[in-house]
Amino acid sequence: HHRKPKRLFTVFSKELSCKPVIFYIYQLRGDLGDAVIEVTQSDIDNLIDSVKDGSSYVVRILSTRNYLRRETKVSIAADVILNKKVFNKGEVIASLQFKPSLQPQETAERVSRLFSLVRFRANSKEVLPDPITGNLGSFSTNALSELMETIGAYKTNFEIRAVAKESIYLSGPLSLELVVVSNGIEIKRFS
Repeated sequence: HHRKPKRLFTVFSKELSCKPVIFYIYQLRGDLGDAVIEVTQSDIDNLIDSVKDGSSYVVRILSTRNYLRRETKVSIAADVILNKKVFNKGEVIASLQFKPSLQPQETAERVSRLFSLVRFRANSKEVLPDPITGNLGSFSTNALSELMETIGAYKTNFEIRAVAKESIYLSGPLSLELVVVSNGIEIKRFS
């Protein structure tokens, strides 16, 4: 049960030629009550200096300490990272070989392992998860069901490649296509 984000604060600057930077806080559990977010003017100035060149950035707002519920002041800091491309469209992120003799449960476990390999690669490239769900991306359950049904009928060895559906940046999300290949020939794509 996620709550809607509350506007935390807005940074306006004459030095920025873009829209104001708006910070939101997501309350997932508990209640901040009357807590005040504590940030220094120099932190705001440093943030503005970091992003004013017009490049795309990921700005993470981090707690500077561990807090318990009902704290009256929560100290934060901004972590600014250039939002660089980590996977090109069409790039193979991970792949696994499959044998037609696998039982459906074994096939499902191999597909799950493929998704684990994708998560590992994305984490190693520092792709950020969704701040609400914690997921790096999603894959259609319908496409997954269709994949499982389709590969269950194969009579020869095949490979499933997890491919970037579009260019993927640090900010995510991880958008995938699963490509079935047999003897070097693409059989079908699922997304």
